[in-house]
Amino acid sequence: MKAAPCNMVIFLSIQKNRYFNEYKKKDFFYFLRIIFYNSHNYLFQGICVEIDLNYHRLDIIVETSDSLPTHGGSMIRGAFGPALKRTVCVNPAFECKGCFESSECLFFDFYEKQNSYHSYRFDVDLSPNRFEFSLYIFNNSASKLPYILAALEMMLTKIGLSAGRKRYDDFTIDCDGIRVYEKGRFYLDFIKLQKFSHTPLSDTFTLQFLTPLRMKDRNEFLKSAPSLEQILHSIHLRYEALSGRGRSPLGYEPSYHQTFARTRFLDLGRYSRRQETKLKIGGIVGEMGYSGVDERSCKLLRLGELIGVGKQTVFGMGKIALKESYESI
Repeated sequence: MKAAPCNMVIFLSIQKNRYFNEYKKKDFFYFLRIIFYNSHNYLFQGICVEIDLNYHRLDIIVETSDSLPTHGGSMIRGAFGPALKRTVCVNPAFECKGCFESSECLFFDFYEKQNSYHSYRFDVDLSPNRFEFSLYIFNNSASKLPYILAALEMMLTKIGLSAGRKRYDDFTIDCDGIRVYEKGRFYLDFIKLQKFSHTPLSDTFTLQFLTPLRMKDRNEFLKSAPSLEQILHSIHLRYEALSGRGRSPLGYEPSYHQTFARTRFLDLGRYSRRQETKLKIGGIVGEMGYSGVDERSCKLLRLGELIGVGKQTVFGMGKIALKESYESI
């Protein structure tokens, strides 16, 4: 997040006057620590805050009579992993443990790095009508677009999908609305990195959970509607991680009025080949209505439409949409 330099100068001047007595009593470094602490809080209170996020959106459409399974995000991510590793791995041993390139490896970052927010997410409808899905890549990962495109082609043409490893040749890939792959050829001439921008919301809107939202409270997964504060905090933490910063509090008190909540817990499962067992990935689906939401919170919700909310967004979980009416899709 970046604040306007002129406003920061004004802020620092105010803090200098406010803490001048402490500065005289103690030392210059104590004064600097006070300035740093309060300027950090100032930034995260959302005053003149700009969300800085680069990304690409890849849309893959396969021409086939086959259909994706209900919430096929797990299947797609599982097939994409081996394809990505074959594309980027430079280790003759083909092993990640102790690899000399792990800090720069896209596969390691996407699949092996533990206890971290990953800089991508698959976007797959819960019950798709067509064989299509999307992949979002953020910040540094977005700069490695050619590797990701090559891995997608390998996944579909050589690795295959589902238990039968079925392969597909007739498919297209669009990047940010521009065709970049068709009939075995890549076209990358007109690709431009996208930057997050938000469309202001009207005073009343509906927040929809299109795929299961997995969110913990007191170390247990929620099975009823989350609070807006919980949703905003999740988006904020994910953005901070994608931006390379540490964990920090939301930094302000959201203002809003919740008008309704129509949610339910949808129980889903996926098979983990690594753990050789079936795992539960259920979460909250439905919708919630709001009015009078403050501007900072609206901006974070718009960001959540892009980066996802809650846990396991890489599988396509936590997909939200904002609709400026109380009608359901």
